[in-house]
Amino acid sequence: IYSRFVGLNWGLPYPMHTDERNMANAVQQLNCKVSNFRECFNPRFFSYGQFPLYLSYLLVWAVRGFRDFGKIIINFEEAVMSLRVISAVASVLNAIIIINIIKVITNKARLLNLLLTLLMIAFSPFFIQFSHFGTTVSLLMLFYSLIVYLSMRLLKRRTTDEVVWLGLISGLAVATKISSIIFIVVPLIAILSSLRSWDMYKNLIKFGLLTTIFMVLFSPHNLINFRDFFSSIRFESDVA
Repeated sequence: IYSRFVGLNWGLPYPMHTDERNMANAVQQLNCKVSNFRECFNPRFFSYGQFPLYLSYLLVWAVRGFRDFGKIIINFEEAVMSLRVISAVASVLNAIIIINIIKVITNKARLLNLLLTLLMIAFSPFFIQFSHFGTTVSLLMLFYSLIVYLSMRLLKRRTTDEVVWLGLISGLAVATKISSIIFIVVPLIAILSSLRSWDMYKNLIKFGLLTTIFMVLFSPHNLINFRDFFSSIRFESDVA
């Protein structure tokens, strides 16, 4: 926890990460002062989904004392710090999930294995670095770890309880960044590999519906302002 949060305000008021700056600018644009539904909480920024932007807005709103929802004016440093706090928290949670993945793999909570895993996660420069950037990387790492963990539980238990959670997490991942739709390959393979034919089709449909619902729910302007979203995707594809 210390390694994730120490020096979280580095570089301010001059943040060096371009994606972080773009996301912070998008958070600053969030408001619902107008009656036009298409413009309510429209970030006018579609390189990433709206889920991390809305999460950042809610964090600032909570710190401000839960007042003037939809009308607060967020300054740039508040936006950056809220995004970095989300990354840091996601990185801590990711460490916990990875330890649970190790438990599933080894079948036993062997102290040495868990200790080595914890040390590797805690002091890895990669994990520490990305927990200090207000971008989507730490969130996506957390979602991917959760998808792997839940898929492993599905294969191990051969029950359908995990399908709902897989739909929720997959939807949140796609609502965070559209390219994370590739994560869906993992739960699809798990569902196809683990269940009887009737359950398999039923759970594939359930998983697909839940993923779509949560994706639209937490990143609604991809659909509401589809033309702007599609234009941004085409631009990003050309850049890539």
